[in-house]
Amino acid sequence: MATAQALCTALAERAVEGYLVPLGDRVAISLWHGLVAWTDGRMIWWQTPHPSSRGRRLTTYAYAPAAAADRLAIHYATVTGRSAGTSLPADTQLWRAAALPGSHTPAGGPPG
Repeated sequence: MATAQALCTALAERAVEGYLVPLGDRVAISLWHGLVAWTDGRMIWWQTPHPSSRGRRLTTYAYAPAAAADRLAIHYATVTGRSAGTSLPADTQLWRAAALPGSHTPAGGPPG
């Protein structure tokens, strides 16, 4: 869990939100539909959003949360169409803040 939390902190410094999903001895960090990183505490891995020359998504990895966050921020920009480091729209920030434990989801749920 410590590696996943360190990755989320590093991603937040790059204006990318990650949501932790503990799954036994691994943790998934959901960034966007189709962009999910995994960690077992030693390594962080994910599939790239762009296909290889053979048309398949590549699985890549990193050992340091900061290095993974640098690369994931680029992939995040690819799948969302936003530049890496661009803040989220205000309505998305409001919904995500309300989705934190101990909060209530605003009426209407998530944007879009």
